Amino acid sequence: MGYTALQGQPIFVNLLQAAADTGWTVNGSIATHSTCNSGSISLLNYNVIPGQKYTVTFQVLSISSGYLQLVIGSVGGAQVTTSGFYTQQITASTTGVSFFSNANCQVELFNIQVVPPKVSTYQQNTIAFSEITDKWGSWYTFVPDIGRSLFENTYLFNQGIMYAALNGSDSRCNFFGQQFPSTIKFTTNQQPTISKTYLSVNYQANELLVTSPSGINTANGQVSELIPTDFVQQTYSNGAQTFQVEGIYKASFMRDMQVDIVNGDILQGRWATVELTTQSPSNELQLFTTEICYTHSYANTR
Repeated sequence: MGYTALQGQPIFVNLLQAAADTGWTVNGSIATHSTCNSGSISLLNYNVIPGQKYTVTFQVLSISSGYLQLVIGSVGGAQVTTSGFYTQQITASTTGVSFFSNANCQVELFNIQVVPPKVSTYQQNTIAFSEITDKWGSWYTFVPDIGRSLFENTYLFNQGIMYAALNGSDSRCNFFGQQFPSTIKFTTNQQPTISKTYLSVNYQANELLVTSPSGINTANGQVSELIPTDFVQQTYSNGAQTFQVEGIYKASFMRDMQVDIVNGDILQGRWATVELTTQSPSNELQLFTTEICYTHSYANTR
């Protein structure tokens, strides 16, 4: 602790306050607290942001005769009374990170990270600017911290790790170590003034695609989905199942799941959208044709 004094002016220091022992000592990577004094140990040079959520992990090697509590700003996490590895999420109210304890305990392996905002897998969050066309021309669903292009290569940074985009890897739809499915969304809007009853979907592809949850929507506000079982064409005595015939997958639409997916209302409307997604995200998807089958609704019968 430093002090500043004017010439000729005495300094008065309350040693009971200025040199108070909080019971904490640090040896290498292990912080140890003794029950002789209750108090806190603070993390220096890490300024948390008020309102930001943080994930903190730490290991309690031993603890007795009290509790240990992580505090970010003025918000405390759950009080710990047993040894073990802990993960806590706390939203900071003010700055400062510390541990408070009135126990005999030892703590190590402390780590703190910002909790990234939750975004939809299919939400477009990143746009890219092209200096060649002088405009924002690309949209991406992944969310890097920052990205740069150098010659023909694109480098992305996420949580302090650098990734090279399109580096020749056979792993597809893998962004920052997380595997995502391939997804295609299409709309049928033939004869847009006529209401229709939707019967089935079929497509030609090299693998089975199913709808994402709530992946089928109609102009009437109905919602439905199709799971792998809905595409089964034949089941053999040994339990094996066939999902496609000559490369064509097809399934009859289920009902409006907002009522009952089996006994609810038939899917109807002037248009419908279907979102299909892969079952094996790392495989190369080859999709050739899609078709939604329908008949004219009774509402158009005069």
